[in-house]
Amino acid sequence: MRRLILGMLLVLASAAPAWADAMEDWRRAYDAQNRGDSAEAIRLYTLVIQSGQLSGENLAKVYTNRAIVYHNIDQVDPAIADYTQAIQIKADFVDAWVGRCGVYSRKQLYDQAIADCDRGVALSPSYFLAFYNRGVALYHKNLVDRSIADFTKSIALKPDYALAYSFRCYAYVDKAQQATKRDPLLAQATADCNKALQLSPGEASATRSLTRIAELRKATGGGTAGGGTATPGGGTTVPGGGRDTTTSTGQTTARGATGGGGGGLRQDGGIR
Repeated sequence: MRRLILGMLLVLASAAPAWADAMEDWRRAYDAQNRGDSAEAIRLYTLVIQSGQLSGENLAKVYTNRAIVYHNIDQVDPAIADYTQAIQIKADFVDAWVGRCGVYSRKQLYDQAIADCDRGVALSPSYFLAFYNRGVALYHKNLVDRSIADFTKSIALKPDYALAYSFRCYAYVDKAQQATKRDPLLAQATADCNKALQLSPGEASATRSLTRIAELRKATGGGTAGGGTATPGGGTTVPGGGRDTTTSTGQTTARGATGGGGGGLRQDGGIR
């Protein structure tokens, strides 16, 4: 019995340095991810995974973080694979569901995206990004009213979330294009885009949407009611950088805040 206990203690003692090394690599990977060094973050996350020292939720977090990095450098298939692995490890891991939702939108797989974000909403009804990402997928399915409802819920959960205002502005402009009475919808769109610019002065898609609003008002003989400032600029871009689906082939891109490709958000930072 004493020999057995001694053997177990020796195993634990020998495992401790390996576990500590894995945790240190995770910390370094996290730091690399947050400073934008994608190659180093992927290398270190891969070392952590290959170490075999993590399991359960911690391993799911590492796969999710590596998926975020892949997504941010537009390596979509590896991102999907890592999110899927995280979900297989921990089926209730909401960041993986919502992250994969965004990547599926990036690939224009909107039904799969909506299904993943439905799961994310069910797991965490107060997670603003689950509603935002689902709203983006719904928008690209031409389910504009439902997308507006999701953007509105995202804003209710996170009132300082500029991209939700920006994309809701865009959706209201789309509705106005099809409406007989455009002014109320354009007024709402203008208010949303102004709010987005107030929260994030560099939000170029909101500025472009205001230009689009000004063009619609001019075409119908209206003014620039609603306080919008139209800044000339070529093209129309949906929040996150995707092209307007009314003018070109639509392209579409989890707790984080830089847009990508018009289909949900890509996470900047890792989760710990």
